[in-house]
Amino acid sequence: MLLRISEKFGRHYRLKSLEREEPPRPFPLTWNVDLRAWGKQLLVLATEEYTLFSVLLAMNRARSVEAFQEAFRGRLKQLLENIGWWQLPHLPMITFAKRQNRSIIGSQNDLRRLTGAHLQDMPVPVSAGALQQVEMKINQAPMSYLGMESPDGALLNASRKPLFNNGRGPFKL
Repeated sequence: MLLRISEKFGRHYRLKSLEREEPPRPFPLTWNVDLRAWGKQLLVLATEEYTLFSVLLAMNRARSVEAFQEAFRGRLKQLLENIGWWQLPHLPMITFAKRQNRSIIGSQNDLRRLTGAHLQDMPVPVSAGALQQVEMKINQAPMSYLGMESPDGALLNASRKPLFNNGRGPFKL
């Protein structure tokens, strides 16, 4: 699995400077990851590269990348089970790389701002249930990167296509 990370994420988790470029992996194995501080919590916004579907993870401010990886793998598995993904991918190794696509970075920044707007009236720390409500709301927003389709619509379309990988030919998970 490939995680394209923001500089803020890399600094927080003390990852070495990542200058290498990695080719995208097929759906759902390429994610763009950024951080957002919310009170004493650290929220991780992970956005799938093809559908812009985003998940939110509440993390403490510890710098354990292993704790993040465990939480992310668990949330991804839960997501794929919820949409009835035909075959759960094997997620043993995570490769970190620098974010590249400015359109995706811009869309993810829009999603970060939307997250803040939806969290504004919620008590801190944010509960897991409240975070899932916010996640649902941000994934319903139309995105120009998707031709004004919402990330949840794009994910639904992707889940119906077992060979979906954005027109780059068939693949196997």
